[in-house]
Amino acid sequence: MGRFIVSGFLATLLVCSSGAWAAEYRDAATPNYFAEPPGVNLELATAIVRSKTGGRVLSANPVSRGTQRGYKVRVLVEDRVVQTWFVDSRGRASSE
Repeated sequence: MGRFIVSGFLATLLVCSSGAWAAEYRDAATPNYFAEPPGVNLELATAIVRSKTGGRVLSANPVSRGTQRGYKVRVLVEDRVVQTWFVDSRGRASSE
């Protein structure tokens, strides 16, 4: 009988501690840098850089630069030069 009480206590302890761990993990994971920033979306960010450079977009990813969120866009210009641009959530593009 004592074994059942101890195993029941350990099972309860395990369930309670896993709930606390899940909440701690969720709180640590809340700054999701892969989520689209508000304002400009991925398609618009690539279109802005394409119109400024006339190049071909190689990749585009949501990133954070300090407190500013936006997109890092890599573009191939003149068939041999790769440029990296940052487009913020307001659509302002700057070359890196």
